Amino acid sequence: MNIKEKEKIVRAMIDVVIPYINKNGSALKDENSPGKALQLEVREFNLIYSTPFTRLEILPGEFAKYGLNVWANGQGKVLSVWWEPFDLRCFKNGQWVDKILQLS
Repeated sequence: MNIKEKEKIVRAMIDVVIPYINKNGSALKDENSPGKALQLEVREFNLIYSTPFTRLEILPGEFAKYGLNVWANGQGKVLSVWWEPFDLRCFKNGQWVDKILQLS
């Protein structure tokens, strides 16, 4: 799978997952991070969504833009993506992709 195909799949996931997390997620509570993000554990997934407004510091003085991180049971982190601009940092293809796209 080339990068354009990965980007197309990931953008489709963003379109499905972000409204789902906004509706069903809760504030992430993490002592090691002064910012806030939305987190949702659903089925075999742990989803974390951050925006520039959450002030989630990813490196000293560097704050997250729009980002989605997904962990799947038994597979670890399967997706890490930031957008505006688009930056795909981790994508492990697998059956989890179809399951994520079916969230509603």
